[in-house]
Amino acid sequence: MSSGMRWGHRVWRGLGSIRLAAVLLAAVLLASLPGSLFPQMPADPAAREAWLAGVALRYGQATGLLRAVGLFDAGHAPWFLALLAALLLNLLICTLQRLPRLGRSCRQGHWTQAGTLLSHLAALCLGVAVAARPALVWQESGIRLLPGQVHRVGHGRDLAVQAGELAIDPYPDGQPRDYRVPLTVLAGGSPLKSRTVRLNHPLTWQGVSFHLQGYGPAARVVAPEGTFALDFAGSQSQEIRLPQAGLTLRLALQPGTDRLFVEARTPEGLPLGSGTVADGQPIAVQGTPLTFYLSHYTIWQVSHDPTFGPTGGSAGLLLVAAMISLWTRPARGPNSVEGSAGEADE
Repeated sequence: MSSGMRWGHRVWRGLGSIRLAAVLLAAVLLASLPGSLFPQMPADPAAREAWLAGVALRYGQATGLLRAVGLFDAGHAPWFLALLAALLLNLLICTLQRLPRLGRSCRQGHWTQAGTLLSHLAALCLGVAVAARPALVWQESGIRLLPGQVHRVGHGRDLAVQAGELAIDPYPDGQPRDYRVPLTVLAGGSPLKSRTVRLNHPLTWQGVSFHLQGYGPAARVVAPEGTFALDFAGSQSQEIRLPQAGLTLRLALQPGTDRLFVEARTPEGLPLGSGTVADGQPIAVQGTPLTFYLSHYTIWQVSHDPTFGPTGGSAGLLLVAAMISLWTRPARGPNSVEGSAGEADE
């Protein structure tokens, strides 16, 4: 064998080394820590600027450096992907190197080796699934939807979702026991699927899951100029303008009641009057008819994880491999203790 062939053989054996696999696996586990230690950038590009502004308050001048090295997006960082690729290459070569020997053992009835083969294949599939997660998996949380409001999914999908009115089932003391929302998946404005969604019972369509996370107070104002929906997520008061009627309305929640405080002003800020209104109560302000309704906004998480099935299947394959290895006895060769004793007796 020439020196070049010997060198290539050593490289091939080294790339499939179990020791190298252990080192790479430890490196990947360590490289996963930044995803838990540092806040991770949202998947929606439109939300990143505000997110970075908030992170800068915490990390100050180090924010730019931490972002440059990928600690705010650890799953997509080049160094993390390179480690995953190296681990996958090692697992693939390790499996290829052992296939002929494992195949011979299985043909001879040594089924313990089949467990080893399955464990190699399962580890390879699991590595591929883990490596594909940064590119394929996405999740958006904290999406607020008012009744009738439409949210576009994005991520290369022509899908949207529309929530209905929240229904709350209370305990006898008035605390919420369960709550549910009608949800409709749309494509091109046409409904594709509708279902009532409850906590821990998401709606899934084409691999995209819609999880109900919570709700909060909202209101709806019906005026001649249209219907205005308001949520009180960031503030206890909201403002709407009715230019045709020459009115500006400020609405505030009345804590502990089912009423709204309404203050009417002119566009120049001159007060016209104020008071409280009940749910569904119509009033007239400067001859303009208005009706106020109490409502709720709902909070959603939208996610897509095509690696969930392969990851679970790989874990199941590892379990099967372990059972085969534990329930089958290794074949005894001619050099085993039992074989040697038999030969001595003869």
